[in-house]
Amino acid sequence: MIRPFKESKLGKQTWRNADKTPYKNAERFLGLRRILIPLSILLMAITPFFVNYVFSFFDLLTDVFSEGLFSGANWERLWQPVYFIRFPFSSGFTTVFYVLLILVLYFFEVKHMYKLRKGFMPLEEHMTEATSRWSYPKELDSQYETMATDNLDDYDGPAGIPIGTAPRSLEDLEKGRVREYIADESTNTAIVGETRAGKGVFGVEKIIDGLSRTKKVLDKVSMVIHDPSGELYLKWKKLLEKRGYVVKLLNLIDTYVSDSTNPLMLVAHYYKQYLFGETEVERNKGLDQAQAELATLCYSYFNDDNAKEKIWQNSSIALFSAGTQALMEEALLLDRPELINVYTILNMIAEMNGDRIAHVDHPILVAAEPDKQKRTVLFTEFKGKAVLDFYFTQLPEGHPARISYQDIKASAPAAATIGNVVTNMLSDMKAFRRTGNAKLMAQTSFDYMDLGFGKKPMAVFIVVSDQDKSNHAIAANFIDQSFKELNKKGLRQPNRKLKRRVCYLDEEFGNMVKVPEQGAKTTDGLKVGISHVFVMQNYEQVDKYGEGEAATILSNCGNIIVVKTKSKKTRETIIDDLGNRANLSLSRQGKPGETDRTLTDSVERIPMVTKDELARIPFGRTIVIRSMKTHDLKGKVIENIYPIYNRDDTKMEEAWKYLPYEECSWDDIEELYDDAPHTRIRMDDLLYKVDVSEIPLKEARRKAIMEESELDEIESEEFIDTTLEETGPSKVLEIRKQEPAKQENMPLKEDSPKGSSILMYQNEVLSELELIFDDYIRSDIQKQKIWEGFPYPFVKKISRCVRVYYEDKPRYISEYESLLEGNSTIIDLKNWLSNVGREELFQQVIDLIETGGMR
Repeated sequence: MIRPFKESKLGKQTWRNADKTPYKNAERFLGLRRILIPLSILLMAITPFFVNYVFSFFDLLTDVFSEGLFSGANWERLWQPVYFIRFPFSSGFTTVFYVLLILVLYFFEVKHMYKLRKGFMPLEEHMTEATSRWSYPKELDSQYETMATDNLDDYDGPAGIPIGTAPRSLEDLEKGRVREYIADESTNTAIVGETRAGKGVFGVEKIIDGLSRTKKVLDKVSMVIHDPSGELYLKWKKLLEKRGYVVKLLNLIDTYVSDSTNPLMLVAHYYKQYLFGETEVERNKGLDQAQAELATLCYSYFNDDNAKEKIWQNSSIALFSAGTQALMEEALLLDRPELINVYTILNMIAEMNGDRIAHVDHPILVAAEPDKQKRTVLFTEFKGKAVLDFYFTQLPEGHPARISYQDIKASAPAAATIGNVVTNMLSDMKAFRRTGNAKLMAQTSFDYMDLGFGKKPMAVFIVVSDQDKSNHAIAANFIDQSFKELNKKGLRQPNRKLKRRVCYLDEEFGNMVKVPEQGAKTTDGLKVGISHVFVMQNYEQVDKYGEGEAATILSNCGNIIVVKTKSKKTRETIIDDLGNRANLSLSRQGKPGETDRTLTDSVERIPMVTKDELARIPFGRTIVIRSMKTHDLKGKVIENIYPIYNRDDTKMEEAWKYLPYEECSWDDIEELYDDAPHTRIRMDDLLYKVDVSEIPLKEARRKAIMEESELDEIESEEFIDTTLEETGPSKVLEIRKQEPAKQENMPLKEDSPKGSSILMYQNEVLSELELIFDDYIRSDIQKQKIWEGFPYPFVKKISRCVRVYYEDKPRYISEYESLLEGNSTIIDLKNWLSNVGREELFQQVIDLIETGGMR
């Protein structure tokens, strides 16, 4: 009996969902001006007709009872129009009385309307001081352009961030589409939502779509997307390419399936300005910029807020800075830019620190001082010390690298402590000595300046693990360097803007490594057209930047999109930002059992949403707090920027329901990066130690490079003789690279004793390589054409080696390609490889045969 009753409509729960529209008293209409004013006008218009009828009362009776009171009445004459419009002015007194009567009636009418107004006025709509409300759709229609979900190919509106949904019209319902409001103002955005709440389908993916969909190429926004799982890259790669984007991948989980980036290239750019600047001011500016960028790098690599003893952190920074500047200078002067990479620097420091000066004829002492008597004095001073220590003490006073090295000695003067500093530095940088990272950071395969100045928009996806934080510094450094250079170049433009807007989309911002000066970036970037989107679970995730910088980051977000959050601090902050609304409060008084009740209404101020409502926002609803939308579509100033609540018929649509994704697999991506140049780097080619014998030659080399003259006159006999004692084709190649004047198109002079010796040695190496080649490949096979004697995959591998080796010399690549296109035999290929200067390339081909065979 009871259960069926409870389940029936009669027994249905009558609890009202608090999420519905706030309760309003039905009598409120009697207090609305839009009701009272027309009613007052109507009554005032009727009043004169009524008074006319009253004043015509005696004439009316005479007319109705024209034949006497007892002879019958003609009631049809009672409502004749003439009695309503006739003015019975029989005397002056009558006229005065007539006007006074009308005025008295007007007074009572106004008084009654006033009572209605005060008695039934909707207090919640008028007592609104210090309150807020949700934006009306009509307001949003006048403030934002819309982007329809079915208009995927022909949308030519602005690129921006979807922040809301327009109410579904009949046309929208028929077409099954949704029209989304696009915010294109220059501001940053924060998306707040706990895990699996929908901040991806209602936030991140809609933002990528909104920034890239427009047909106007110049309006498409370049993006740098932090993508922890790689999911966004696999989902968006093909779609963005269809929309005209150049898509790059910085994969720090699998560095062999990635584009490459060398964080030291920017430092090298400025250091090159320091070395070869035309004026002293230009050189000093170059050094300042190089050291500033190097300091930022070191901050990313070594900073530890929890470190108890900063001496090890500061010493590691000083040591890395010293080694970087020393190697960078030598590499630039010897025209060997490939040596400028973190791996080479770390290994150089490790090797030079492990090499101790144990005898008077140690190679570094011999290179520094040929005279044995003077060398003995040096040995006495540096006996037992590391070659690393010796090298930096030989640098001139005031040399940038020596100054950095002295920073270590100032705080840790003991020799043993230098070794401890090296150990500590290498421990902090062990991730950079891994083979994959070393190759990834040895080259740069794309220019991040194309983000803001390229002909096509660019999207760079940074895939980095949330769990393994060893590579986070690489990601932070890329974001920092690209931002700084884009911002700097943007400020130099005539309009102080980038040619194309750039957006840094930080998915899982709370799990990212700290980006240097992120607070300043949120403000400085907007000036040139760089914005940020921070995707976080709660505001506490920003606290790692410190209270002040975290406040700066959040306060510079002109759009805050709230999906759902359980964080108490975050909910309290959002509630404060939303403000309060006016709410009608009713109270009822009376005795039990009696029907008479006294109702009292009042206005109270309550939050726009409560804390528990924020924690249980239904899927698909979002709240948008906006503060930077200043003008509507007609250019008028928006007086009040109220928040948006996307619910009911303005509920957000999931991105996957209308976006034409073509997801890739990692197998597909691996094929694309199978020929990535950085994956073919030989680790041995990255090994190098700065040469103390180069120190006295540095200034001469610098001037010679600036004057574009040969360096034969500054080469020392000891340098050549020492080099000739070493064996192997890579050593001969090192001679060529250390002598810029002796390139392939500038052969060594055979009449020179030194040149003749080197040439003879190179010929011996080539002869040995030819014999090895003949041992692996029979003579009958060598007589065959290249494409017939070698399998197709093997020829492609040789082609990749040639293109990498001669990357900056297209003429030699053309020579090689002509061999493949003609009827050339394998013997012709061997003869081409046997030319002087191709020893290392020939060795690489033989290595291919030895490691994998001709497959």
